Amino acid sequence: MEDKVWKTALWNRSWDDLKAKKYNAEGFCQFSEDKGVHLEIPSGDLSLTRKLAETGHCEIGMESDRYEYLFGITQDGIYLLLIDAISNRVGLSFPGHTRESLEASTVLSSHDEFDPSIPISTADFEIEGLRKWLGLHSSPEIREDNLVIEGGRQNEVIDVYRSDRCAMTIHSGIGKIKSDHEGFRYSTYATVHVDYKNGVSLDDFWSCELWKFQSFLSFCFGAYTSIRQVRVKFKDNGSPVEVHRGSFLTRNTIRNYQCVPVPFQLIKSILFDVVTRWMEMKGDESQSSKMLVSLLGSWKIPVDLKFFAASSMFESLARSGCDECFDKKDLECLITPMLRVADESIRDRARGLLGLLRQPSYSMLLDHAYEESDRWGRGIVPDWKRFRKEQNKLRNASAHALENNSEYEQMVDHHDAQILIAYVIIMKRLKLPDEVLDQFEDSTFMNVSRWRVSEHYASNDSHS
Repeated sequence: MEDKVWKTALWNRSWDDLKAKKYNAEGFCQFSEDKGVHLEIPSGDLSLTRKLAETGHCEIGMESDRYEYLFGITQDGIYLLLIDAISNRVGLSFPGHTRESLEASTVLSSHDEFDPSIPISTADFEIEGLRKWLGLHSSPEIREDNLVIEGGRQNEVIDVYRSDRCAMTIHSGIGKIKSDHEGFRYSTYATVHVDYKNGVSLDDFWSCELWKFQSFLSFCFGAYTSIRQVRVKFKDNGSPVEVHRGSFLTRNTIRNYQCVPVPFQLIKSILFDVVTRWMEMKGDESQSSKMLVSLLGSWKIPVDLKFFAASSMFESLARSGCDECFDKKDLECLITPMLRVADESIRDRARGLLGLLRQPSYSMLLDHAYEESDRWGRGIVPDWKRFRKEQNKLRNASAHALENNSEYEQMVDHHDAQILIAYVIIMKRLKLPDEVLDQFEDSTFMNVSRWRVSEHYASNDSHS
């Protein structure tokens, strides 16, 4: 989201208090994607003066004052609302006057008053890269005194998801064409629209529909993509409300959206089914997909932690596709005779260890995942037996904080290999056609990593 600074506003704890002009404080609000929302009140406060006037005393404790909502109206008539605001303490600006600064997670803005406690009925949001992924490019020409735009689609609506809770569509095309002395100007647009049947809270929308669809597009793009803009409408309020919420900074990378892991043109005809499968993932499958998308971000963390995160993701994904080795009752019948003859000093520990036999071992999970990845996985890691042996060593050392003398390069290889094979597995579970998986092999996504891993773990046959 773009940084934003609003004009000076009057602030209070409710719209009614603002209108009553009692205990109002003047301050300015600004938003930054990586730092969140900051409200600065250079002369006055929202936490101390009111408390003193209403109670006659004010105890200064260790904890800062917190507010579910703070309300403001700017000089140019914009209604602002801070969510989950916390005071950074009240101080003195000059003798006899106070000052206060506050931080918040979210700020809402609108041209009309609104009630943040009621559910939202609709939401519209823009995701970085969506327009290019859809192929919204155009080549204007003048033909017989008419402006003709090729390659664009005007006012197209694509159904991408429907459930008992909501309907989601993508609205895309070419915006208004303007002309002046410099020539013709136009822009393309692609907005995701969500229509709720019964309304949901803002947090619910953010953590469900917005995050899940953002993560789906990130998976398709091969990079953690950012939210550019969000607008919602609250029930019984027709005016749109802009949402500004801090998140992780993303790296704006110039990429060819026709060579990403999942190009739009290859799944256009089945997009609804693919998105539905992604949105309705459950349990370990959903968790591992979230972790995979998070690993696509350009985070600055040590390579051993990145490897551990990739290994956790891969294990969770493999576990979601495996059945238990034994039924609980069947396993109990098998281990009970052993526990009867076990020495009492080790019986409880033996029960716990033998109980682990119910679930597949880590090596079994790795083998199952590799088998599921089929020929595309074999292309990434030809010598699986050697890879699995090294992966076990690296994972145990990382999980149990053991001394690890493995080279940096090996951890990078295993981090990258697990991401690549996880991609193949998820593509297959989304039921993407073989054409998409074949294209994935030829895409620019992690192509250097793919070559390096396949070289380091080449099979003996390839060397002969």
